[in-house]
Amino acid sequence: MLRPINSSFNITAISVPNTSFTKTVDVWQGTPFFIIIILAGLQTIPEELYEAAHMDGASGIKAFFSITLPLIRYQLFISTILGTILAINSFDLFFVLTKGGPGNITTNATLFDWNNAFKFYHLSYASAISYVILMFTDTATIKLFLSAMAILTFPAKRPIICTDTKFYSKKYKF
Repeated sequence: MLRPINSSFNITAISVPNTSFTKTVDVWQGTPFFIIIILAGLQTIPEELYEAAHMDGASGIKAFFSITLPLIRYQLFISTILGTILAINSFDLFFVLTKGGPGNITTNATLFDWNNAFKFYHLSYASAISYVILMFTDTATIKLFLSAMAILTFPAKRPIICTDTKFYSKKYKF
């Protein structure tokens, strides 16, 4: 068991197999950045929209889904894209904390690529792995981008056109 001198902090979570400690640290490493992005989007929403929704009788949940979520959709989109890219290409955390161990339980694609390139000197194999990682990252980003564009771009509402000439002739006299 690893224990620092004069401390009760236990760091055995790193050395125990089947632990998700490195995944937890990886999530907490990027979370503040994404919170700042979303908070910046939330601060751009005018308070008058919520006041108008309250006056119209909308509940908090209705206001969230009708006002907040549509107005921060771009920030959520950017956070999702960047989070996906950072998750796929995370190398430093796994390398520094565990070097892929114990066993190979925390080895991800980028660490596997590094091991093949600089530990085993299989440079051509490592180059091919890097290319596959690049293609996977590009494919995931493009799929997220296309699905988000379908959600983010709302079709323009068509104006209501009344073709009834009797309606216009009665209401508006030309």
